[in-house]
Amino acid sequence: TDLLTDRQRQFMTEALEQGYYDTPRTCSLTDLADVLDVSKSTASVVLHNAEETIVKEFFAESID
Repeated sequence: TDLLTDRQRQFMTEALEQGYYDTPRTCSLTDLADVLDVSKSTASVVLHNAEETIVKEFFAESID
């Protein structure tokens, strides 16, 4: 539960709820940034950092 910062968790939760991770996407990065009231680049950086943390944690045992 301490894997992500509060901000990363907020952004990821909103991204999931808005459909950013759906296939096909029902929410663009621009739409998500608008909902979160941040710039598109800020949304991208926060999501990328959260995704990096999640992916590295998920694969940590198989990489070691």
